[in-house]
Amino acid sequence: MGCQHSSVPEVPWEDVLEGLCTEEIGLAAVQRDGCALEDVPGGLDAAAEIYLAAVQQKEDVLQYVLKGLRTTEICLPAVQQNAHAQKYVPEGLHTKAICDAAVQQDVHALRNVPVGLAEAAEICLAAVQQNGNALQHIPEGLCTEEICDAAVQQDVHALQHVPVGLDAAAEIELQ
Repeated sequence: MGCQHSSVPEVPWEDVLEGLCTEEIGLAAVQRDGCALEDVPGGLDAAAEIYLAAVQQKEDVLQYVLKGLRTTEICLPAVQQNAHAQKYVPEGLHTKAICDAAVQQDVHALRNVPVGLAEAAEICLAAVQQNGNALQHIPEGLCTEEICDAAVQQDVHALQHVPVGLDAAAEIELQ
């Protein structure tokens, strides 16, 4: 996908002498254009403050944050702005807060809710209570009778997305 730079002129990093490029310069660059994170020279890009400023300015730059430095504090603002940033969140950081933020932006993000997450059923239930058709995006391992019933109660058309085996219970709920 890559970054679409704003109308702000790019910083010619290759022309900046390594010793002169400071964290302040890198921070100023990403605050003006989050895509500048791609161009911040090595050594500076390890500063969490620069990463946070970059994702707050432009959420799709999360992909340029070094994987080992992607923290909840850096990932959550990106996901709150754009659910698609969730695909760049490390597996161990798919917390309730991050999953909630993604699902609030886009119900398709239910597909990325980890089955092993303790609050997964709660996240899915809340989503189908708002939009019954969100049921179609819930991973099979998370689809329970309670979630299906709630989806069908919210929108009868959600019945078409109830998995086989749970559909009889959902139909009985309708009667």
